[in-house]
Amino acid sequence: MTWEDAKAECAKLGDGWRLPTKDELDILYRNRQTIGGFKLISNARSNSKYWSSDEAPDDHPWLQGKLAWSQAFFRDNFHVGDLKTWPNNVRAVRSF
Repeated sequence: MTWEDAKAECAKLGDGWRLPTKDELDILYRNRQTIGGFKLISNARSNSKYWSSDEAPDDHPWLQGKLAWSQAFFRDNFHVGDLKTWPNNVRAVRSF
């Protein structure tokens, strides 16, 4: 789902549920085998990137405010600034 849709769905879960920060997403990645339930492949039909709550900076004026950090959960574990309108996966976290 898009970044805005992801934030809205997390909010629907109730008090304290939200998208993870970029750092929290990295912790989820490092513990993905123990936690389970993540998409771990990437091909033409499957995207294994997950949204973070952090917006990504960009020097291009036409992109400012339009990017958010996502993280791939396959092979190389890379962070990338994706357009917020692109579909990525979502893993909600909860603040206590």
